[in-house]
Amino acid sequence: MKEEFNPETISLPPELEKREFFTLKQFGSFVGKTSATILRWHKLGYIKVTKFSPRSWMVPKSELERFKNGEMMQASQ
Repeated sequence: MKEEFNPETISLPPELEKREFFTLKQFGSFVGKTSATILRWHKLGYIKVTKFSPRSWMVPKSELERFKNGEMMQASQ
């Protein structure tokens, strides 16, 4: 049985608390999704992502707060 994901239970490891940006993989691990899903959410306009270089996409910490507060649109299942 698959456990339901609760955004309110997201907690950052202490070493990442002060970071302002997270990689797609880090953000995905926080919200229980893959980096490909995070990039797809960005392309659909659900989440803001900053492109620092051709191979470096980063998610602002503010997007994690939006996700925790339920302000992001939910992807269809």
